[in-house]
Amino acid sequence: MTNRCASACVRLTTLAVVLGLLACFACRPAWSPDGRRLLFHTRIAKDSVGIAMFDRDKGRADLLFVPGSGKTAAVPLWLPDGKGVVVVWTDQDHEKQLSVAIMSIPRCGKVRTLTVPGGENTTNNILVPPVLVGHRLLFASNGIARLDLDSNTTTMIAPVVDVAQEDGAPGEQLVVTRRGQGVCYFSMQKGGDMDWEIGTVDPDTLQRTPILKPPDQRWEVKPLPAFTRDLTRIALPARSREEPRGHAILVFRDGSLENVLPVDGEVDFGSVEWLPDGASLCVSLCRHDREKALLKWSLLETTISGSVSRETPIVQTRHRGRNRESAGLACQVALSPDGRIAALSTALLDDLQEGDHGLYLVDLKHKDRTVTKVPFPVAAQELTLAGSDAMTGFAELCMQGFLSTDANPACMATVTGGGSSAGLSKLLRGTADLALMSRPVKPAELDEAKKRGVTLTEHRVATAALAVCVHKDNPLASLTIEQLGEIFGDDGVQRWSELRVPMPAESDAIVAATPQVVAPSYVHFRELVLGVFGPASTNVLLASSRDVIEVVSQRQGAIGYVPLLDVTDAVKVVPIAAKPGMAPCTPSLATIADGSYPLAQPLLLYSRTDRKPTVTAFLEWLASDAGKKVVEQAALHPVR
Repeated sequence: MTNRCASACVRLTTLAVVLGLLACFACRPAWSPDGRRLLFHTRIAKDSVGIAMFDRDKGRADLLFVPGSGKTAAVPLWLPDGKGVVVVWTDQDHEKQLSVAIMSIPRCGKVRTLTVPGGENTTNNILVPPVLVGHRLLFASNGIARLDLDSNTTTMIAPVVDVAQEDGAPGEQLVVTRRGQGVCYFSMQKGGDMDWEIGTVDPDTLQRTPILKPPDQRWEVKPLPAFTRDLTRIALPARSREEPRGHAILVFRDGSLENVLPVDGEVDFGSVEWLPDGASLCVSLCRHDREKALLKWSLLETTISGSVSRETPIVQTRHRGRNRESAGLACQVALSPDGRIAALSTALLDDLQEGDHGLYLVDLKHKDRTVTKVPFPVAAQELTLAGSDAMTGFAELCMQGFLSTDANPACMATVTGGGSSAGLSKLLRGTADLALMSRPVKPAELDEAKKRGVTLTEHRVATAALAVCVHKDNPLASLTIEQLGEIFGDDGVQRWSELRVPMPAESDAIVAATPQVVAPSYVHFRELVLGVFGPASTNVLLASSRDVIEVVSQRQGAIGYVPLLDVTDAVKVVPIAAKPGMAPCTPSLATIADGSYPLAQPLLLYSRTDRKPTVTAFLEWLASDAGKKVVEQAALHPVR
């Protein structure tokens, strides 16, 4: 077990180095691959922001997700098939980690959340969204990193120092962004002569290949490259180093500067998008009218020759000390795949009148460039459950059942893991409505609740009971919890003869069949038997309880565990003793109810006594016949 623990520590340390380098922030909307739906930032309160989805066919927007407390920056992305959404944000309760939520569309209450350890510098915001290639999320700050959304593993390459080197060499700042269906990087030297470089990134090896460097030092560019669909041209917003008010769009073709498109006046650029023809582009920008003390956001369209251009006003506000350098970035444009609609959200413009806030859609095919304002959606009732990883799958099933009832169509539910302690901490802080607990509250936690003036209510909703099963011809009489740990954990017993179980020589080797690590039964078994170390590498990982039963029924030397409700007559159930010398106990409804069976774990929900009506409605539904049926569907034992 020592080697396994050391390996885990090394992996977590690497993740901390990777993810501590960045926090992601981007206000650019994101169109679905088919162009029918749009993700955008919306205001749910004066100081809170969420993610909403606009349906182009229905002409309306609905609130989709509120990351954390709603007071943190978030990036919405579409999965390549357009059937799911990924949201990346920095967790306000845990400032040194990055959170990633994956949800299906239409949203049915189910959200899978990955929480990855971070480091010290999570306030180093990057102004470009990360990139999804398949189910892999690529991002960068001082190195290029890749997070696999399926396995929750992170890989990093090419780290460099974030500040000036001791020998005087400048540090490097990296941005990763999309280039067609692939990935590119923008690298800029900090200090020195401000050299920059654009290149491609291999999503498999994370290796970089340069494709463009600055032709001279006259322009200071923003790391927001835009590529034509055929990838022959690149557009970059830039500011002249020689003229304080000199702004332009630089257009490169095949690695060489093709044209400089000047933009008159004092402006701050947002994002740049190419139209489908590859010969014209649109730019979101903010003009600073010093005489009238106004900030004016607009959409600029221009051909690459600069011979034809037009500008469409969007919204304006009084200038109240806003940093003009970031004003344009706070309202970025996203162009629909068909090139017809340009979308901008004002959610991050704090100085606007409430009546001016909304999602602005510009019809680029209309000769008058009609602008439609879609009001931000009214915040739905929210229900947030957080806590034990062993309960998230069960909680998601409950949410789907609860939201499918006619009484709760407008409720928006979110389920996140992180452990029982983390869930209770969020409940006490008011960032979760219910804590998912696979154990009772500890005295120290009750003291903390008292200090905060919070009274907790416990709700026992189900019991998770596991059955250990072997082949019917296995003469094993019983096992202790300690022996189970030795069988399924590292450095333990590998043969039945070590347990004094007589078996044929060809079946003496133990085959430990284990559910996959994302299965609730795996998490329950780890908490009850293995602790923090997890299963041995020699375990046979299987996709489902049915697979475990099949392997155990066919191999005399096999042993496995499944939820009690999944047991069939094809295998033999092994009685379990909590400690050596104690009487073994066979799992049954009676032994589960009286607490004598050691592989049974209560599943608890904790709420505050000052809970909102939505929480009460959910708890009442969970105690109803409909709720108990969902509990049984999760292979759990409902409270009767």
